[in-house]
Amino acid sequence: MVIKLENIYLDMANQLFLHYGKVNATNIQKVAKRVYKEIPKDEQSFLKIAESFLRVKAYGYYSVGTLFYKFNSVVLTKKNINYFEDILFDYVRGWGKVDQICYRAINPLIESDQSLHKYLIKWSKSENKDLRRVSLVSMIRSSKTLTLEYDYDKMIALVDNLKNDEDFHVRKAVGWVLKVAYVKYPKEIEKYLRNNVQTLDRMIYRYALEHVKEPLRKELLILK
Repeated sequence: MVIKLENIYLDMANQLFLHYGKVNATNIQKVAKRVYKEIPKDEQSFLKIAESFLRVKAYGYYSVGTLFYKFNSVVLTKKNINYFEDILFDYVRGWGKVDQICYRAINPLIESDQSLHKYLIKWSKSENKDLRRVSLVSMIRSSKTLTLEYDYDKMIALVDNLKNDEDFHVRKAVGWVLKVAYVKYPKEIEKYLRNNVQTLDRMIYRYALEHVKEPLRKELLILK
């Protein structure tokens, strides 16, 4: 009987989850680190194994798979963009899964090569609401805090295209992007908010003001 390579590591993760007892953020990290040490790091095998974790519906496995990408960031390069786009199409459902894979994989991948911005534009026009959210969240870099180092003009063009999106979680992502962008681009975001106060959703507008200090925050709130 031939056992698929990926099944060996899925079974290892299953045994570890049983050992730790509770599937929570702490234990997901423990499982991911333990299994990652054992899996082969040649690109073809690694990507196949990581994808197998995203495929499992049981809670925790998707998170382990996205952590593998973070641990092995050398795979987050332009030559693998088609692989990751397929991952987004096939396994990313719901805002929670969107944010995890964006922070751990898609953001550093997109930032690795400016020419990949065209994928954000493409995803922003998708009929799939989760891909539209990806086009926004993948501009946010996750470290100890959330930051946005993305080109302002490219970022604001996507914001403009999606600020009136029909999906709540896409619009919420617009607010998150503006909020995080304010740290790097305070003058530009202030001007954008003043110029678009009448057309921005109230929820987006309030999110965008979270990093704005008083008394400016109060002044901008009054406008809405």
